[in-house]
Amino acid sequence: MLEQVLSVFTKLGGSLAGRGADWALEQLKQLKRPRIELKRAPENVFSHLPPGTSLARVREVLGTPHREDAGFYSFRFSDALIQVGPNDRESVESISVVIPQLGRRTRFPVYPLPLVLGKATLGDVLKLDPEAQIKKEFSSKYWCFWTESYFGFPGLYRHYLFGVMEAPCAQPPEFEWDHENERLKSDPNTVRVNWAAVSANQGAAETFNFWAFV
Repeated sequence: MLEQVLSVFTKLGGSLAGRGADWALEQLKQLKRPRIELKRAPENVFSHLPPGTSLARVREVLGTPHREDAGFYSFRFSDALIQVGPNDRESVESISVVIPQLGRRTRFPVYPLPLVLGKATLGDVLKLDPEAQIKKEFSSKYWCFWTESYFGFPGLYRHYLFGVMEAPCAQPPEFEWDHENERLKSDPNTVRVNWAAVSANQGAAETFNFWAFV
């Protein structure tokens, strides 16, 4: 009988202690100021939002743009900066992804090519298009270089840009540039690209409004 009474009091005490702990935790949550948390970007963004996709579908998948400026829709995620260039403000003309900081968990397959942004090197890109020319652009605020190639199959040809961007919103991989001869000094096979884009028209994705993410 005594054991049964003690058992009841033990359970009652444990229940009260548990409720007290829950109450205290809830009070702490209310005292703590809320924080805006960024989500991770969809891994398969290139396959689901290619050129021609409606902007309504873009908003459905990516949510509300972080900023709409200069004709670009900018979406900020914890592991990627995504920018959409609209065509007549109805559909996607280009979609660009810049990885702010390369890491093992930042991977974005560039459908339908056998290349993965965050893993592929410039050497991998040049193997697909050995004739591709490296372009560059820079100022006191940013530095970038890239190649653009035309890939696809009948009825689905698109322009693919792969490059390296250094800007206030993006840390580039290590590389060396030969300023005297205006060419990449590093071995392309050692330089991972942190910028990729797909567009319906040549040159449409060369402009990335990085100020939208600062």
